[in-house]
Amino acid sequence: MKNLFILSILFLVSFSVVAQSEFTTISLHSTDASIVSVENEDAVITIEPTRGSRVIIETTVKLSISNDALAEFIKNQNRHSVSIDETTNGQMTIKYLKPSTINSTTTSNIEEKVYITIKVPNTVKVVE
Repeated sequence: MKNLFILSILFLVSFSVVAQSEFTTISLHSTDASIVSVENEDAVITIEPTRGSRVIIETTVKLSISNDALAEFIKNQNRHSVSIDETTNGQMTIKYLKPSTINSTTTSNIEEKVYITIKVPNTVKVVE
């Protein structure tokens, strides 16, 4: 019984070591565009249809280390913001550019995995 208890504690500790910090931001954009083009540099992008006239952009960033303070700092710096340009000819461009690598003095480079979900009105054509 004692061995089972020790084994279960080791099992739980091993999962806490590989934990990651993450954060999500959501932005809403009203648009009259009939075409939305997406330019991507190193993010996993999912396009989903939605009702209404707003484009909804949900960005989730997962860090390779468990450091909530660093995650909050990155979020507040708008490091993973998505730029939006809307032209007068009815086209909206959503662009994500990969930021520079984070260098840490205490660990090796910190990986940031970015997942972006773009919800576009049903009436809008999406070009990737």
